[in-house]
Amino acid sequence: QAEDGIRDSDMWLEFRRVLFRSIKYFYNGLNRNYVPDFYVEFINGDSYIFEMKGWETEEVLVKKNFTLKIYPNYKLFYSVEELKNFIYENYENKKNY
Repeated sequence: QAEDGIRDSDMWLEFRRVLFRSIKYFYNGLNRNYVPDFYVEFINGDSYIFEMKGWETEEVLVKKNFTLKIYPNYKLFYSVEELKNFIYENYENKKNY
């Protein structure tokens, strides 16, 4: 099992937390920072920033909007199933993920 990450043996992918620059956002009258959960790079060169959340809040949506301005490859998921579906829909049968 991956340390501090998610491994899926069916897809031969591993997601690890990496050191990442914090992303600044403004919420509720305050400047704030956060670090995304995962940076994922597929062997075909596609890369994404993945964020996992348990539920949607106003602050989560604000963070998403600020992050998308800087990183258009940002994806927000509310479950591991959502994440798996994204990968299957975009990379299954392409043999190059």
